[in-house]
Amino acid sequence: MAKKLPTSLKVLGKTYQVKVVKPSSANTLLQEHDAAAGTSSSQDCLITLNANQCTEQMKDTLLHECIHMCDHTVGLDLSERQVHALAGCFQALLSDNPQLASFICSK
Repeated sequence: MAKKLPTSLKVLGKTYQVKVVKPSSANTLLQEHDAAAGTSSSQDCLITLNANQCTEQMKDTLLHECIHMCDHTVGLDLSERQVHALAGCFQALLSDNPQLASFICSK
């Protein structure tokens, strides 16, 4: 059974709302940042995802935007290429090793 997309996420102490939107001329959330898959704003505490993605791409995009928020918070100054690569690596690592997330999150 597939899990539901979270409506909010805590990233390094800040709570971000997660919104899924259909791109349109009236909806500028994705267009303002010229983002096809998603965008994030630390100022607005908002992660916006394009609704026109398959589930696997949505997972990758959400992780990608979370990495952007981590980068922004700690000042790593990662390039878009680096964020893209890290998102793919982390998604594969967690998907291929579900026990890893369980172990890391255990108390």
